[in-house]
Amino acid sequence: MKRLLFTAIMVMAIMSAWAQKAVLTGKTRPLEHMKARAEGAVTGAQFMAMCDTIDFWPREKYIVNAVLSGNIPDSLRTLHQIEFTTAVVDSV
Repeated sequence: MKRLLFTAIMVMAIMSAWAQKAVLTGKTRPLEHMKARAEGAVTGAQFMAMCDTIDFWPREKYIVNAVLSGNIPDSLRTLHQIEFTTAVVDSV
């Protein structure tokens, strides 16, 4: 019975995903309060290599500290508005 319920929920989720359409609206907004990336900050590849060698909780703290210090890619410094539409009424 549990397997049947799980299967039904998964089928509904997949059908809902197929019915949705995501559209970039072209509206953007820069992250104005984000600190500038420091000179000599680790690159993305260096950051990932460090994250591979750290346990879970220290890694999470390292990631938060990196983001708060402004060490994020330039491509993530601008927010892009996305609108989702669906043909299914009352869907998520």
